[in-house]
Amino acid sequence: MTDAERFQLESWLQHNAHNKGHAGTTVANYRAAVEQLSAWCDSQRLVMTRITPEQVQKFAGIVLHERGLSTATRRVYVSALRGWFKWLVNRRLMSVSPCETLPYPKLGRNLPLPIPTADAEKILAQCDLDTFAGVRDVAILSVLIGCGPRVSGLVAMNEGDLIFAASDAGIEEMVIRLREKGKHERYVPAPEETRLLVRAYLGHPELEAIDRRLPSGEQVLWVNQTNTHTLGPDHRGEARRLTEWSVWNMIKTHGERAGVNPRHLHPHAFRHLYGQELAEGDVDLVIRQKLMGHADPKSTAIYSHIAFRKLRKAATDANPMKRIKNPASGLAAFLRGK
Repeated sequence: MTDAERFQLESWLQHNAHNKGHAGTTVANYRAAVEQLSAWCDSQRLVMTRITPEQVQKFAGIVLHERGLSTATRRVYVSALRGWFKWLVNRRLMSVSPCETLPYPKLGRNLPLPIPTADAEKILAQCDLDTFAGVRDVAILSVLIGCGPRVSGLVAMNEGDLIFAASDAGIEEMVIRLREKGKHERYVPAPEETRLLVRAYLGHPELEAIDRRLPSGEQVLWVNQTNTHTLGPDHRGEARRLTEWSVWNMIKTHGERAGVNPRHLHPHAFRHLYGQELAEGDVDLVIRQKLMGHADPKSTAIYSHIAFRKLRKAATDANPMKRIKNPASGLAAFLRGK
């Protein structure tokens, strides 16, 4: 990559981060896409600003597939390359973008796999409420289950993101503010059980003794007890923030101890449970979209496909097979009686 191209790349990445509000992971993926294309062009003795649509399509398709990139990652790379060459065209460094006809790889939509409520209960029961870590863990799990945040939004929370107010009946209520996927904000009402467990965490003596202050005056909400990168007096403020990996590891540890299926031992399984329960509760799609923080209503609607409880009950109660005498009638009546 030439110095001029490197300068344009840094300018474009800053534009994505500051003007478009793209998350740090997205900006990092965009950088990787352009740098990998540049390296591939060098290996093929091509000039990146003169690449043809056929050549960029080969890179985004066959080359990235052979490197083992998933379909989802290749879609991000295609988005990056489209944006990158549009940037160069706008700055008159190219006359036309080679990505105008570059297709996105087709991505199959997987149904979410929620953790069963019984397994969520088992994991909650593993938290030792006689310890600070146990009180913290049960509060975190209650937010995951009761509010459905992404793990990135969970760990980014500060204490000021907990909004307490009194209801008309004078009972304290809690709403959490989440910042996810860049600078997008959403507000999610928390159930009473979550509020009580979070209050227990906030009032714990060990938390009160931890310096969680940030330069902004805020305080980190979810804290770690150790940080291998920061020791001694520097273990304060931002260094006290719990990481996404720590949340994953906490769920895995408690879940394995409870004998829960490993497929459910990740934070998003709790988010899927939240989405499923909203669908089961017949919550309006627009409201569900706001609560889940989905930009695309199709992402919210998919939870309707896994909301089976009411469908099963309606189909069973009204099914004509229950009222028609058939070879299985006696056995079915016996099993219902049990």
